[in-house]
Amino acid sequence: MWPEASTDQTGVFAEATRKFATGDKLKYGVRVDQVDAAAAKAGVVAGGRTANQNYTAVYGYGATDKTETNVSGLLRYDKALNDTTTAFAGVSRTVRTADETERYISKWGMTAPDRWVGNPNINPEKHNQLDLGISQQRGKVRWTGTVFADQVDDYILRDKVTTGAQTGAQIYRNVDAEILGAELGAETKLTDKLRLAADVAYVKRTDTTDDRPIAQTPPVNGKVQLDYNAGKWSAGTRVRFAAGQDRIDTAMIGATEVGESAGYTTLDTYGRYNLNKSTKVRFGVDNVLDKTYSEHVSRRNLDLGGTVERVNEAGRSAWLKLETEF
Repeated sequence: MWPEASTDQTGVFAEATRKFATGDKLKYGVRVDQVDAAAAKAGVVAGGRTANQNYTAVYGYGATDKTETNVSGLLRYDKALNDTTTAFAGVSRTVRTADETERYISKWGMTAPDRWVGNPNINPEKHNQLDLGISQQRGKVRWTGTVFADQVDDYILRDKVTTGAQTGAQIYRNVDAEILGAELGAETKLTDKLRLAADVAYVKRTDTTDDRPIAQTPPVNGKVQLDYNAGKWSAGTRVRFAAGQDRIDTAMIGATEVGESAGYTTLDTYGRYNLNKSTKVRFGVDNVLDKTYSEHVSRRNLDLGGTVERVNEAGRSAWLKLETEF
């Protein structure tokens, strides 16, 4: 399915930080990547067809050697608002080249819905992102919050053909996309040995070319964690949670989407005991209440033609680890 596909990538980068007398910092950098991609056996017959025949049937062209020069960069400014609060703003451009599957996969089933064909001329993704954040340490409480907006040119979308002889075949194409997100985290020392921490994350991804959600986008999720550290030993408990996700790409159900998902809450416990300075034992029980649940970003089979099902995570699971450093 990958006709001797290869991608060679060579990158160079430079990054620097400038500190000001006020305590502010400016971070900046640039990266250049040279990418060479090829499918050496795209013209070799396999299963009665060549990969180039498959590419041409779907896109109108075959595979040729591809060369890209991708330039990325970042600029971030950190500013101390007062003795306890720091804020930052950052802008970045990140370029991601297509992987071998997105560019060269060649699965040709008997009918169009059983076909999965990469795009040899797919363009690299260009992420243009703005990040804003703030953090504060006040007494025993520390919290951080960040938001980001990412405008993506040439997002590499796995999609299905909707018209013509190849209707139902899975393909890759470039679209414009918007990714928005936020993260919030906080922690506090209840006592010298007891710490409480929590965080939550949210992301929204949209194919703005077609005005539809992007598949495999996780829902709001996070955790609340309580840890006790007595030096030689420690213990803790963690509650993990996720909301349900009803913002799905219905066109990709049966391929990259299973369907809407339900929310869940699980409980884990864990501990550590130091045998000596270099060796420790870690132990715990995950999913203590033996709850049946599944992650939204979850599916059973990567192949086409099979039944696509959401996979439940493990039930109550005990574990034990021995760690040593030398």
